[in-house]
Amino acid sequence: MKSIKTIILAFGQLLPILCPAQYGQLDSTFSEDGTSFFHFQGGWAKAADMEVLPDGKILVAGTAAVGANKDSHILLLRYKEDGSLDTEFGDDGVALFDWNNQDDVATDLVVLPNGNILVSGYTKNASTWQSSGLLLRVKPNGILDNDFSGDGIFLMEEEYGISILQIIPTVDDQILLFQNDYSSRVHLTKLHETGLVDSLFGVGGSVYVGSSFSAIYSAICKVLENGHIIIIINLEDDTGFGYRTYSRLKNNGGLLSSNSSIDKNVFVSFEEILQDNIITSVGYKFDRDYHKDITINRFKIDGSYDYSFAINGTRLLDTGEEYEEAHALDLDKDKNIVLVGHDGHVPDQKAFIARLTSDGAWDNTFGHGGQFRLNYSTKEDAANSVQVDSKQRILVAGQSGDSLILLRLIGSDFTPPPLPPAPVEAYAFRLWPNPVGSILNIEYALPTSGLVTLELWDMQGRWIADLLKDAPRLASTYTVEIPIDAGIPNGAYWLRFKVGDFKAEQKIVILK
Repeated sequence: MKSIKTIILAFGQLLPILCPAQYGQLDSTFSEDGTSFFHFQGGWAKAADMEVLPDGKILVAGTAAVGANKDSHILLLRYKEDGSLDTEFGDDGVALFDWNNQDDVATDLVVLPNGNILVSGYTKNASTWQSSGLLLRVKPNGILDNDFSGDGIFLMEEEYGISILQIIPTVDDQILLFQNDYSSRVHLTKLHETGLVDSLFGVGGSVYVGSSFSAIYSAICKVLENGHIIIIINLEDDTGFGYRTYSRLKNNGGLLSSNSSIDKNVFVSFEEILQDNIITSVGYKFDRDYHKDITINRFKIDGSYDYSFAINGTRLLDTGEEYEEAHALDLDKDKNIVLVGHDGHVPDQKAFIARLTSDGAWDNTFGHGGQFRLNYSTKEDAANSVQVDSKQRILVAGQSGDSLILLRLIGSDFTPPPLPPAPVEAYAFRLWPNPVGSILNIEYALPTSGLVTLELWDMQGRWIADLLKDAPRLASTYTVEIPIDAGIPNGAYWLRFKVGDFKAEQKIVILK
């Protein structure tokens, strides 16, 4: 574990003498080293979705196998903010749910304003392999809520089998279930708060979309502030031609408008975020060699691409592997995009975390060129869910081998703690913010007196400027603000710190 952590920290070009915590690194205040692993003895566990609660605790929904027969069950874990399991939830932080001794799989998680928890997924009959949709409502303490659908579980069965992909709360405090029934169509079902089907929605509580299409690659469903429901479907017909269909429904399921258009950008979407009437989705698409490339698409609420984003509303990413999938995304306070997924083949499949600017460009201040990979297991690693919390820290949940993994990265709002007061026993040096605009804060500690020099060099090894030159300093700790000359272009630089025989350097990005 420790050697892997060292590799990740090295991506940030940190000083070998101190390795101070900085944005995008594992947060050592979370579960001691930034990572937490969970699985049942002799079984396995993996995360599907996650939500950070208002009190800072973290709820993770996933799937776990327990016992000799390895039947899978729906799993809920609740962690404290420090990364330890919350013993006030379920059984010492763990809640496990089984339907009829069948294989159960979790797909989505929503926490309602009253604290109740909705978990969706499906249960698969071992003999027929037919799937039935599942929706559980769990109380805030981790116990099934029997006031919902009689026993806390809503079961949905269809002729072709069904999986509940997404839970969507409505503006009238009801629940929309967005489903795939494996017959080249998707449909919506609306439930009352009690778990009963709303028979006034659509036909008998359901609306079906896409029954005439041969292959649905992705389906996006969102509820607008006025209660209208929009559905965007990306598909291929029998001849392999790509289309995009758009439907807008009333809150009772009645059709307001619909259209379809040719769309060569046939992609698979795993998660979407609606913010400021713009939908951002992540997933993958196949290239000419049938390899997978990560795709980010941005739509307006009328179903058209947002052409102000990247190239015609679409951004393709290449992490350097042949098979790449992005499974989840979140937006930080500046609308920058944080996405997670995996690339490569089992057993060399690696999870990755990436950050892009709001316009879709790699954020080179994050990790190694805007991304870094995690490879803790000799089997496979995958990142399936990500959320940026109120402190701009990045939480990621997924799978590492047989274990569910949860990790936290230091956020962009991070301010390093002060260095130890003088006298100090070793040289120390740190700076913030990074990227820097007009003012750079530098803190350093000297165990002995000396002449301090701070030099700025470009990435080609050319000297740019002296920020401090042979400044006499006594043994102590210092904090200074240094203005960045307006004539220095934006870009990446090395800041070199020298005093006596001691030298250190750190990469910074100037972004005015």
